[in-house]
Amino acid sequence: MAKILVKISGDVNEDQGMHNFIRGNAEKNTVVVICGAGKQINKVLKENGFLISFGELGREIGSDREWKLILKVLMDESRKVSNYFSYSLHNLIVIPSLHMAGPIACPRNGDDLVKDFYLGFQNPEDRIIVYTTKDREKKKQEIFKNYPRVEIKTI
Repeated sequence: MAKILVKISGDVNEDQGMHNFIRGNAEKNTVVVICGAGKQINKVLKENGFLISFGELGREIGSDREWKLILKVLMDESRKVSNYFSYSLHNLIVIPSLHMAGPIACPRNGDDLVKDFYLGFQNPEDRIIVYTTKDREKKKQEIFKNYPRVEIKTI
């Protein structure tokens, strides 16, 4: 049984072809889906009067309220993706783009999370796929240039 890591950006999470790929592979393999939600987070933060800022470690969060909004968006997007699939797919794991340490959650850029998981998908039959929009393809290729097992697929 192969392991397949799929990272989806929030702006491609409704693509039926990608859903079919995930569903078809989760019947016979373990599939882990990382849900990105950067655009959705930015939208919610702007609607609530927060400035969007990034530092060396990624998104900078200035208040508990801002943090709760981000967590809600991440969990909602993961739940939305999970709902696309039948609950009978026991080999499918959908996770939000964050790290958890007990009750402490730390948002993580989805591309960075792919790099974090990279070593767990090293068997020859394993795959790592990043779905993105066509206009971001070159940026993703640059991000993953030192990660030869990562496949970039555009929608």
